Amino acid sequence: MISAFWQAKIWGLLHIRTLEALSDQSDEGNRRREEGFWSILSTMKSWQSPKESRKKILQHIAIADLLAWGSDRAALSTLSPSISYGPNSEPDRGLDISHPLSGVKIQNWQVIGHQDLISRDNRSEYLGDRERELLQAIAKESNLKKLFWWLWRCWPVAVCRSFGDESLLLMPADPNLPDASIWSYTSITAALAGALAGHNLTSNDIQQRWSANKTLSHPYIVAFRFAPVQGWYEASRKMRDCWAGYWIEHYLSAKVAWKLADLYGPDSLLYPSLFEQPLIDQWLLQEWPEFSEWVSRPSDRQLLTAGLPQELVLVLPKTAVESAMQTARQTVLDSWQELSQLVFQELHDERQWMADLTPNSPSWQLWLKAQWQTDWSATPIGKDSEPLKTDLAGLDEWLETQGRAGGNDESDRLFKPGEMALFGEAARSRQFNVNASSWWGSIVSQTRETLWAVQKGQTWVLPTAFGPRSSISGLGPVVHPPGDTDWITEAETEDLWPREAGLFDGIEQLNASEIVKRGLDKIVAPLLQRQNEADPTGAYPHFTSGLAGYLKTEPPEALEHFHNLGDEVLEQLRRDNYPEDILAEKWGIPWIDDSEDAEYRRYGSRLLNPGWLLEELEILGRSPQQIRASLEDLVRRYYPLNNPTSWYVLAAGNADGTREWIEGRKRKAYSEYVSTSLSDLNLPSGSGESLEQFLAEQRRVGPANHASLSRSLLDFSKKLVPYLTERRHAGRLLYCSPSDIVAYTNLWEWDSWLWDIRQCFRGDLDPGEEFEREGDYWRWGSQELAEEIPDRPLMTMGSDATISFGIVIANQSVPLAIALENLAFAQDEAKKHKSLDGKEKDAVEVRVLHGNGKILKSRAKFKAFQRWRSLTEVMMPNMASAYAPALFEQTIAIWNQHPAPQSEAIDRWMEGFARRRKIFTVNDMPINFPEELAIFLKGICQTAAAPEREEDIENWLKLAAFMLRERYIKLGGER
Repeated sequence: MISAFWQAKIWGLLHIRTLEALSDQSDEGNRRREEGFWSILSTMKSWQSPKESRKKILQHIAIADLLAWGSDRAALSTLSPSISYGPNSEPDRGLDISHPLSGVKIQNWQVIGHQDLISRDNRSEYLGDRERELLQAIAKESNLKKLFWWLWRCWPVAVCRSFGDESLLLMPADPNLPDASIWSYTSITAALAGALAGHNLTSNDIQQRWSANKTLSHPYIVAFRFAPVQGWYEASRKMRDCWAGYWIEHYLSAKVAWKLADLYGPDSLLYPSLFEQPLIDQWLLQEWPEFSEWVSRPSDRQLLTAGLPQELVLVLPKTAVESAMQTARQTVLDSWQELSQLVFQELHDERQWMADLTPNSPSWQLWLKAQWQTDWSATPIGKDSEPLKTDLAGLDEWLETQGRAGGNDESDRLFKPGEMALFGEAARSRQFNVNASSWWGSIVSQTRETLWAVQKGQTWVLPTAFGPRSSISGLGPVVHPPGDTDWITEAETEDLWPREAGLFDGIEQLNASEIVKRGLDKIVAPLLQRQNEADPTGAYPHFTSGLAGYLKTEPPEALEHFHNLGDEVLEQLRRDNYPEDILAEKWGIPWIDDSEDAEYRRYGSRLLNPGWLLEELEILGRSPQQIRASLEDLVRRYYPLNNPTSWYVLAAGNADGTREWIEGRKRKAYSEYVSTSLSDLNLPSGSGESLEQFLAEQRRVGPANHASLSRSLLDFSKKLVPYLTERRHAGRLLYCSPSDIVAYTNLWEWDSWLWDIRQCFRGDLDPGEEFEREGDYWRWGSQELAEEIPDRPLMTMGSDATISFGIVIANQSVPLAIALENLAFAQDEAKKHKSLDGKEKDAVEVRVLHGNGKILKSRAKFKAFQRWRSLTEVMMPNMASAYAPALFEQTIAIWNQHPAPQSEAIDRWMEGFARRRKIFTVNDMPINFPEELAIFLKGICQTAAAPEREEDIENWLKLAAFMLRERYIKLGGER
């Protein structure tokens, strides 16, 4: 028997012609939405088109097209003819592409080869022939699952290559309402078709008469989430631990997604999209190596950068929900056990660490089993077992049956006057049905809210620690071999935790989960089956890797001076019989590790911090204390004032209002999303008024729009943010999803990096002038295309979106766990920051953590932050002068004594300040400093509420003084 489940999904992907939007429909009798070419596939010979069949089950599956298209889009397309691409009357006209969130458009998009295409006599037939020709590559494939994966993952690439145009990935499914790509629309159609068919549907079920007692499958939105039971990221002492925490969650999420995609198809994952996900592509190529013609092999850095969330949202058949969620839970637990077993084998078997420990020792196994909590929730699309569509005659009764007659408020009401006007006009034009996808946004939101409620109500049991707990987190028993009793003393565990170079420092004692994180980099290459290729030591930065920012922004003399120090350090270590390459380690900073100039990699960054350096080495000669004292004296001689590695910088950002975007509460009117050419169409007589009413209503979130958003946002998280962080700047991404960013940056670039990310997030002008702005998309504008950047517009979150950031600048003596805790607090506080009109978010909080425990907190809206940047940059050329940072401190003193009562008085305040401070007449003082200071002060006063304003001004000026002092690196004498 043939699996009709996979056949239904294949039909969903090919149920319309892929290149239909490129046809001239004005001359071809409105050929829009013709059946696709699924019939040429050998495994689809037994399939019938659900659109044309009278069989009950196939008619049920056909609803997938209506659900994906949406009631609003269906009414619009029923009423108005389709916009043509390059019509005879206007051959140079292309299509609009609307941003799924903001509606801002790329106007007049044209495919490469536009002139050749529009010159074809029968364009529709020509495009159809090209599709059929491309499908021949897979037409004879007998494995339905493999065929579907190829169509979902490789077919878009094959089409783009055929035209030599990567921007075809943005080609709209509906030229009239072009805010969803053809690929996302057909993908969600396939997911809904599979959910309507049911996972166990066979070809025999279709051929036989459908029994009246036999239940039709119902589609559900399902959300699955897993989370650790202990402070996962904060329980880190090294950057290696922090990176491993993010990557393990990413890996577990990928394993769940891969397992569910294998069972139900990659299209079933509504969020996150699996398209071009590195780990998914890696496993896909291992499963079917022949896909390598269309799927590029992910790089090591792509594989070792985390980005998948802990929450997955799927479209599944009702009958598959419970088994799928049990599979997801078991996959998390099994994959976690696989990781822990590999780490155990590496430490215990290969390194002979803690010889009496076994995998079944209670302190190891019991804590690992208790590490992860899983939860899930599911909501039907429309009322279960009720019709998913209705005509207008039965609308009121249908809405009452669905429980959707009213809504929580006016914004959620079904349906609004403008919608009803358009629906009525559409029904008079031809047969028209309203369907259950009209409340898609609220269904997805309800599912996620239920999931969070379930998680908050969960309780779990942790193993009892009969002795010392982890020295990092204070949670979980310190790992130790089993003894005669469960009890163990601190003295006994101390003997069990000796120094292990590159792993443990001889003082710390960890629980089992923390050991798995610490040892992850030792086993990740075999885990990914890249034993002879992947170098995981470059996956994460060190505390001292911020040195890269200094070397990047300073003249070549800085690198030469660093190398001279390295030569002396190496000479000292040689006297103690250390190997020649002991200092040639990866930085974990791509700008250094991948640089064409090998001189940047001659020495690792840790030679400037002897404590961290010696922790990685086996002590061969003198005592560690002697070696450390000698090296510290050497470093102080070369850098007598400030050490470039004295501070490490972490950043965490989170998109503001993600929930509101998903639910559609921030969407604009339909008029912002429809094509600008819609007004040029010849509408049926009398329909203009109803269309105008409809276009004034708020845009609803539909399945195709949601799927398109999920896939397109990978441009931001997988292409743009990595480039800005790791190529333009000398940083390293620790985690990046469409809504969350965690990165390691440096003292010299954190502010410029932050502003670049914020501008990119909003699709604003690129400060680096490498990308051009097209609508709310960024497109590479420089002459030579960067290797990792596709040659097409890349989607950002759009001009209406905002993001809030926490930044921590921590002294090397501040433990990483404290820095990470403050990072989370800083991000939360940034989101709470209110402007004068009471609006929260769109802000940044910077925390400077000094070694003595003091914390400087500076918080502002991004508008004010950019003004602070301009003020600080004015003084940077003078940072070697003692007066430069002192000037900011004098400004603080005067402002505290005589603050300006309001922003309008700042110009007069500056006049008095300039007369009072003779320092403004100093020859090397930037002449525009007073002007920039005034602009900054106005920025704070215009964006911060009165109770916080004075403190904000003082703290930002203190931060400016701090930056000037600490960025200045005085080069000392050499031998």
